[in-house]
Amino acid sequence: MIENLISDCLEIIKSGKEELSTTEDSTIAQAFSIIKGLTIKGAPSSYIIIKKIIEALKDASVAVLKAVTKHWFIIFSTHDFSKKNKFNISPFYKQRLFSIAFPALIKNYRETQISFKNGQ
Repeated sequence: MIENLISDCLEIIKSGKEELSTTEDSTIAQAFSIIKGLTIKGAPSSYIIIKKIIEALKDASVAVLKAVTKHWFIIFSTHDFSKKNKFNISPFYKQRLFSIAFPALIKNYRETQISFKNGQ
């Protein structure tokens, strides 16, 4: 089920739709919540998914970009989990997330700027 929700999120991002339904917007939010949980746990798959999302944003429609921007904070926001409550929390998940997301975002930004300069 988790894989399906994340796959649905990636399909929505890649869809190029000019308008998203409430369900599609909700799917993005839910997927980001799951990704956050995987990231907090330190699951390597979460970082792969984040890279895929960032890569897909390069060709995304304005509607998709707005939806992703609206829900992006979910991944980076604070959480109420603790090891006392028996949650498996990676102590360096925020640093790892930043070290993966930031370079990917900068790479996409630079590639987009080069495309604009070349008239594409």
